[in-house]
Amino acid sequence: MKVMEIRDHHSAAPKKSKARRIITVGLGLALSFCIGAYIGHTAGQEVRAVERQQQVHYVEEGETLWDIAGSVASEQDDIRRIIWEIQKDNGIGGNDKLQPGQRLIIKF
Repeated sequence: MKVMEIRDHHSAAPKKSKARRIITVGLGLALSFCIGAYIGHTAGQEVRAVERQQQVHYVEEGETLWDIAGSVASEQDDIRRIIWEIQKDNGIGGNDKLQPGQRLIIKF
């Protein structure tokens, strides 16, 4: 007696082509790299923010942000960047005038 075996050829998942597997792995690696770079970049900023020192400066009569930034800047610093940071850290706008006795936080 002959036994006939019936197999269902459609039940197995179709195999991915080699090119498709390479593309999938490549995209996964690229995505992992981007996520790692973002996390590393963000963690680096937090460390730099914690390491920054701060001092309190009281504005004197006739003193400008340029004068204050120049006194804390090193030779490699751009004074405009320091002015921007002082404004950002103290909530000062570009057109705000400094008042004698005004307290400024300077982070460096």
